[in-house]
Amino acid sequence: MKQEYNVNIDYARLGYDTESNGLFNMGRLAACGAELNQKFSSFAKYSPAYISTNENLPEIIKCLEPKGKTALAIAGSGDMPLYLTAFGAKHVDTFDISYNARIVMDVKTYMLKNKMYLCDYASVLRDLKTKPDITKSKSWDVISRALTVDAQKYLYAMRDCMLFTRSQNDMAVYIPDAPDFHVMQESVYGRYNFIWSDLFDLSGIIQGQKYDIIYLSNVLQYVSQEQDIINVLNELRSNLNNSGTIVIDSLLQNSSVSRKKKYESVGAKIAGWGEMIYVPTARTMFCKVR
Repeated sequence: MKQEYNVNIDYARLGYDTESNGLFNMGRLAACGAELNQKFSSFAKYSPAYISTNENLPEIIKCLEPKGKTALAIAGSGDMPLYLTAFGAKHVDTFDISYNARIVMDVKTYMLKNKMYLCDYASVLRDLKTKPDITKSKSWDVISRALTVDAQKYLYAMRDCMLFTRSQNDMAVYIPDAPDFHVMQESVYGRYNFIWSDLFDLSGIIQGQKYDIIYLSNVLQYVSQEQDIINVLNELRSNLNNSGTIVIDSLLQNSSVSRKKKYESVGAKIAGWGEMIYVPTARTMFCKVR
């Protein structure tokens, strides 16, 4: 399942305020007449990527039991596919709406494969998050070696854009602990297959592919209409093996009552094939194939 990445630099730069702080703003895309998906307008093809996760991945992994399973995971910060591989998934494909997620994932994969120290790993990520011109940072030597030639050219062309700003303020909290980091170093096998797609086109792109796990992270919380969520899940059902699991939404706190109710309502409408299960220790809603 190989995909051509047709990067459009002119379009990519539209959303970034390159005359001021280099930050991304969806409103700039709309003002420039860019075509946006109205079902899912919080992210775009070149919107900033997460530099680290704030999900409770160890607990989520316990629930998923990925050993020996196949998975499709959002690329996100790269942590989700890396954890799945570290804890035994036999094959992991990735997807994301943003091309920048592919870059974060490839940089992390390269650093792990080359057994970099955890402190150096964190330093490279900090540079990605804070440097508007990453090509002039002390980490560029590592970053450039991690990427394809096309991805390097992309970063050169986007030098005054803050491409990796989505993260918690205290990033260090979400760097893997030493034992998990070591397991990831020992398990990572190379660059992941990356599918550049938003959630609504995903099932059509992966037609015929079957997985035991589909990890959507928190994407569905940004889909406002319940029927759109139902449609996505019904489509992805064809890509799940029997007894498969979808990670519906993580970070569900006590304050997220309305989100939980929304997923419970969705669950009632897909009850013919799926069961919604909330696990408090993981703060995550799962959907398991009946």
